[in-house]
Amino acid sequence: MSWSSASSRPTPKRPKPGTRPPLGASPMPDLPAPKSIRGRRKGSARRLVLPRDRAALRDALATPATARAILLGVLFALLASAIVVYWLERPVFAPGRIMDATRVVRVDFTVKDVDATERERELRRQRAPRVYNADAAVLAEIESSLINLPATLAAVSTVDELAPEIRRFVRNAEQFNAVRSQAAQAPPDSPSPASSAWSTQVQRLMSELRRRPLLSSEEFQLARTDVAERLELRFPDQPAETRTKYDAISIDTAHLSDLLDLANRAGFYGAAADVVVQRLTADPRPTFAFDREATERLRDEEARGAPALMVTHRQGELIFRRGDLLTDAQRDLAVAEHAAFLRSLPLPVRVARWGGALGIMSLLSFALYGAMRLMVSDVLAGTWRSGVVYLLVLASAAATCWAMAFAPRLPWAAVVFPPLLAAMITIVAFHRRLAVPVAIAHYLICAPAMTLHVGYLVAVLAAVGIAAWRLGEIRTRADVVRASTVLGAGLAITVLCLSLLIRPTMTAIYREALVDAALAASAGFLAGALFLVILPGIERAFDVTTGMKLSELRDPRQPLLRLLQQRAPGTYNHSLSVATIAEAAADAIGANSLHVYVGALYHDIGKMNKPDYFVENQASGINKHNKLSPAMSLLVIVGHVKDGLELAREYALPRSLHHYIESHHGTTLVEYFFDRARRQAEQDDDADAPSEIEYRYPGPKPRTREAAILMICDAVESAARTMAEPTPARIEALVHTFAQRRLNDGQFDECELTLRELAEIERAITRTLCSIYHGRIAYPRADQPEASKESTRQREHTAAEQAG
Repeated sequence: MSWSSASSRPTPKRPKPGTRPPLGASPMPDLPAPKSIRGRRKGSARRLVLPRDRAALRDALATPATARAILLGVLFALLASAIVVYWLERPVFAPGRIMDATRVVRVDFTVKDVDATERERELRRQRAPRVYNADAAVLAEIESSLINLPATLAAVSTVDELAPEIRRFVRNAEQFNAVRSQAAQAPPDSPSPASSAWSTQVQRLMSELRRRPLLSSEEFQLARTDVAERLELRFPDQPAETRTKYDAISIDTAHLSDLLDLANRAGFYGAAADVVVQRLTADPRPTFAFDREATERLRDEEARGAPALMVTHRQGELIFRRGDLLTDAQRDLAVAEHAAFLRSLPLPVRVARWGGALGIMSLLSFALYGAMRLMVSDVLAGTWRSGVVYLLVLASAAATCWAMAFAPRLPWAAVVFPPLLAAMITIVAFHRRLAVPVAIAHYLICAPAMTLHVGYLVAVLAAVGIAAWRLGEIRTRADVVRASTVLGAGLAITVLCLSLLIRPTMTAIYREALVDAALAASAGFLAGALFLVILPGIERAFDVTTGMKLSELRDPRQPLLRLLQQRAPGTYNHSLSVATIAEAAADAIGANSLHVYVGALYHDIGKMNKPDYFVENQASGINKHNKLSPAMSLLVIVGHVKDGLELAREYALPRSLHHYIESHHGTTLVEYFFDRARRQAEQDDDADAPSEIEYRYPGPKPRTREAAILMICDAVESAARTMAEPTPARIEALVHTFAQRRLNDGQFDECELTLRELAEIERAITRTLCSIYHGRIAYPRADQPEASKESTRQREHTAAEQAG
């Protein structure tokens, strides 16, 4: 097995045609089985056995895993059908965009004429009367001053004796005598200081003033020029009255004729009428004030009371043509026509639509599940991961439909952004091969729901393809930024070409195509930016290890590596050398070199708990195992694997790195202590001979090519350190010996490693070791005999030949 470059997750390696099958692969049934270097293992080949009768099929369907898969598929089909039917009954139209298709009325229907109804409401609103509130204080003051005026004048003899305030409206002797005579005519027992005739005339005058409001000059002009023909006069102590606007009188002196006519109507003539007019104009205050809030409320009530005006549209009537710039009225008509068409469908037809959607989505669910099992079955181990893929498809489809309804003028961005983000998550969390099926499933849900043409599928596939290409290896944030930039450019070109190809050919389409291309490019870049933000959460949620995470873990300043440097410096140097060698070997066969490099850095972290029991850390030369029995030494040596796993969990190392720790020794034999135990048993007649199985590591064996590479490099690097003269020939022999020993011991039985790859690994390890442990010239001392100098020169020449 090998890790995908995006998420460092193991995936099966498929041999190319003409190449040798992986070690341990099952032979073809019609050919004789090739000789296996590991021998035949039980259960090594898994064959798909189809049930041959109903009982076998029933048993297969009764398994919990199958039941969960069926339940997920049914749930996905139901939710996808709900999305399709829901948005199919709610069409989306974008006013201001050029239409791609012609739409006509499919069924006769009657609908409210919005424009006509709105015009009628506005007309009623404008015709609603203006509201005026009576100023009771002003009216009372006018009435009091006129009722008491005769008695006031009777108290003096001439006009000159009147107070200045009264002189403003009683200006000469004629007016003085005309009003003063009314006091002389008053009956003795009358409560009024004036005659009954004067009092009656004043009351009629007040009635006229209540029917004909005195307005300020500005308000009089507004009332006369208003569309409304009526005025509503409101009083605090009596019901409101409605008058025409022509009943209003301006208190401006330019309208004295209207005031004189008002006085005449009340019964005042001659000098008395002049006094009344001069009283009203002496203190020119309006008798009614305009109430703006009450007027607005009355107008709103009148507008709401307007009846809806209906219009009938006939079948075949044009709503809009292909190439038309959609207006709001056309959009409203199209929505109303669609609603009328749905109402006209009988119940069986509507149920059939549901059934059709459910059938198509069921097929899509089955196809998507088949794609998952065919492409990445090992990655989708467990039902919840399949559920996550279903959820990504449903969420992206629902988001696209909602975005197109919320922002109908941004169709390309709405269609591209959600599936692109879902594809990015799929690439990292599962495998890049699954991104295309996810994008296609997304389109097959949105296409019937939002009536999308095939051009949208091309744009989505282009975006997902670029994402799968550029996000195959994420080692730095700059990789995501570069991928987002390429995504934006690719989407802009794709959308621009599609717009020019499939949309109406007209001058106005060019500007819209450029805007759509720019918005699609922005959507692609924003999807990459959002993906970069949520990437750490994806790594934790799906337990994947990206190249970016691995690049962080290879930093020597990581807490666990710093602790290893301090406690076991020899082990740390050994790990660095193994990492360098393993990286080169992985590159030679196309394996994940970064992943194996980081795995090699951490594979021996368990040694830091007891560093002095491992030879690379015994700087003093004292071997503590000399005081221990072979069995006790075995526990210490083997225990570093378990200790390493515990430290990996404590420091939250990615789970994919745990396999390096647990498998870098596989189930190999601890030969040194096994031989020591065997010799001790031979010397002691009562002791039992040790069993080889007791002195082996507990495993597991390497399950990936990278883990197998680490096993070889770990053993070879340790052995190469002990070589006195590490010539290329001796290094090559050493590497081949250890590789064949591990191979013959069955350590590679569980990984997809071929003989050809094993040979490439040996050559790469040999080259790297030769560059590390190359021959060095031994310079002779001055007191060295000539023969020794000649011997040294000969060894140097031999070493140079071997190294060359």
